[in-house]
Amino acid sequence: MLATVTKSVIAATTFSLLGIGSLGFCDRAHAIGLNFSTFDVGGDATLDSPLQATIRSGSLSTLITDGGVGSLQEFLGLPAGAFDTLFPNNTFGSAIKKTVSGTVGDSFTFDFNFTQDTSSSPSGLDTAFVTINNDVFSLATATSTGKYTYTFTATGDINLGIGVLDIDDDLGASTLVVAVPFEFEATGGLLMLGGFFLGKHYLRKSKEK
Repeated sequence: MLATVTKSVIAATTFSLLGIGSLGFCDRAHAIGLNFSTFDVGGDATLDSPLQATIRSGSLSTLITDGGVGSLQEFLGLPAGAFDTLFPNNTFGSAIKKTVSGTVGDSFTFDFNFTQDTSSSPSGLDTAFVTINNDVFSLATATSTGKYTYTFTATGDINLGIGVLDIDDDLGASTLVVAVPFEFEATGGLLMLGGFFLGKHYLRKSKEK
């Protein structure tokens, strides 16, 4: 009898733990998970964990954006003047980068939180950006939060860059935090929740016997 109850308890506990553990994962076809701890750093940025990175402007560690040796453009593999069309009068910046591989239809997503320092910088124009190969895209030009998603249109590698630029000056400690989003898939997640509570119910009944 004791052996039967023990086996039931183990089975129910395992079932419950599997239900909880599966909540953090989505069975999404074509989803690429970013690991920020594997990115390269240029300027003032820290890889806080595999799930998060922090990029800053307005410090002595930032890189100049003149397009020359040691510049932010060189770090990101961009041509000189790559930032000028979207962000005139850029001066310094920081970024992280990584080569990401995918097939057609694959995508990756990250959440971002951009805090623009308008108290220290006269211009208050610091901006956050994303680069895909040689293309530059604006991510945020004011304090804001959001989500960025890129979908592969061809199979192969892309050079991904994420960063912050000082505009007009080298002041203002603006900060960009990027993070891997937690996603809950409705169908699978609800099934796992059901499994968790069913496991708890089975465990309670086993203890009562």
